[in-house]
Amino acid sequence: MKQMMILGALALASAPVFAETHADYPIQTTPRTGGDGTVEQSDTNAYSRPQGNLSMTKRLDFSVGNSFFRNPWVEAPASTDARDGLGPLFNTNSCQGCHIKDGRGHPPAVNEPPVSLFLRLAVPADPEADAELLRTHG
Repeated sequence: MKQMMILGALALASAPVFAETHADYPIQTTPRTGGDGTVEQSDTNAYSRPQGNLSMTKRLDFSVGNSFFRNPWVEAPASTDARDGLGPLFNTNSCQGCHIKDGRGHPPAVNEPPVSLFLRLAVPADPEADAELLRTHG
């Protein structure tokens, strides 16, 4: 029995060792459509964060833009001109109202209200009719 154990140990010791090899360059397995700004997080706040490679000035710009995204707007013209500018057709008074946590809309689950669903219906373009609409409706 002892001889079998020694033979087994020798067989394992003489077997080729497969070490994990690494390339000298990173192997990309998924497309990084945002380049260096691609977000790797997939939690509920993934779209709420600035890119990691932004300068401090650009991070400040991001924060200002994010406040415009989250805060409510009013229809123009209004007594305030700071946040007026909603057009004649809108679903809610802030971007955040539909794009929850800065994300994209999605179809509702069963028995869930359609909070962020958008359905666009259109007809094929007609340059003459489009020109007439522009002349008539501005």
